[in-house]
Amino acid sequence: MADVALIYFSKTDITATLMSAAQRAIESAGLSTFSYYIQGSDIIEGRFIKESVLEELSLCRAVVFGSPTYMGNASAQFKAFADATSVFWTNQSLSGKLAAGITSGTGLNGDQTNTLQYFFTLFV
Repeated sequence: MADVALIYFSKTDITATLMSAAQRAIESAGLSTFSYYIQGSDIIEGRFIKESVLEELSLCRAVVFGSPTYMGNASAQFKAFADATSVFWTNQSLSGKLAAGITSGTGLNGDQTNTLQYFFTLFV
């Protein structure tokens, strides 16, 4: 069981680079991490299928989510993962975990704040 789970999607490696920096900072503080890059092959008929990732998420003490901002929100790949966490949301098992979010976007005000707010709805 890792202390912190980092779960993200990155198309152009910008988000991946930011997540790697976060992971290095977390590990330099003496915490263990579980890092998972969401891939298209993890999604079948619109559903995220990697149960092992959901298991790691349920066991960790803290979470960092990452996704580029597309059209004012998280990527479809990240949303497929988020939909798979609905059982956690229903029973509030993620509530109380420390949480952080990382996003990137190309617009001057590309609604990156919406993406970060979306991440946090998964915990309340």
